[in-house]
Amino acid sequence: MTVHEFISVAGTLRRLKNQLRREGVRLLPRLVWHLYLCLMRKVNGGRPVPVSTILRWHQAMTIWTSVSDPLSPVDALVISDGGRYPNPCIADLLSGVELGGWALSSATMGFLEAEIGRRPPHAVLEFGCGISTLFLAFLMDQLNPSMRGALVFSVEQCEEYLQQTRGILKQHSLEHRVKLLKAPLKPQTIAGFDTFCYDLCNSIMADFVEDSRPDFVLIDGPASASPACRFGTLPLVKDFLCRESRFFLDDALRDEEIGIAGLWSRYPRLDVSGLVLVGRGLLTGELRP
Repeated sequence: MTVHEFISVAGTLRRLKNQLRREGVRLLPRLVWHLYLCLMRKVNGGRPVPVSTILRWHQAMTIWTSVSDPLSPVDALVISDGGRYPNPCIADLLSGVELGGWALSSATMGFLEAEIGRRPPHAVLEFGCGISTLFLAFLMDQLNPSMRGALVFSVEQCEEYLQQTRGILKQHSLEHRVKLLKAPLKPQTIAGFDTFCYDLCNSIMADFVEDSRPDFVLIDGPASASPACRFGTLPLVKDFLCRESRFFLDDALRDEEIGIAGLWSRYPRLDVSGLVLVGRGLLTGELRP
């Protein structure tokens, strides 16, 4: 074991000890579940688990424990230092940044990096800005160094996060690769479902993406304002995406996102592949032509 690996393991054990102190025996079912998740990752590799299987797991866990988000991994075992990200160039960007808390986990970023490398997108649409915006801007800039203008379009509800993200991008000379949009939430009925979601009428979206047709969508927002508030993201923007665009919903092992997975599975324009067991869960799929 290297010194860096030892420090990483020691940090994980310290966080786990602190979480056990806070939550006590309530944490035990999730610890057992986390071990099962690790086993399933080994068995399944990077293949998505069908939504029907996730729904069965969720039903079983809600019988076993009364805690909310019973399928969501234990925080202490997901959080890591961005400076230890496997790609050294990205690790330099993320040094000192905590991944897996509010930001995407290292494993989730690794999966997305591989997906972008496997099938490079023309443009990225993101819901919820932050460290993920920097990560995506860096990858897209590396893929398209000669192209001008924005390659990542990020929608955010909070002015404070927008300003923080602008500062981070400017610090790394990547501000020209990202176009940010503040979109407050409002009550809406989307595809027959009453929810709060971004205020994104067609004219706003047309001005925002202009001639770009994003073909890679990362949904990590909005922050919860009502049950299943992220459900409306794809239905709101579907007409501004490329045909067969890929989408990725983070935090997909939480109760709300599991519900969204079930709703999207029945939505006519979305082809849900399933849930990849990385980080806090990543629901994947494609927009149907």
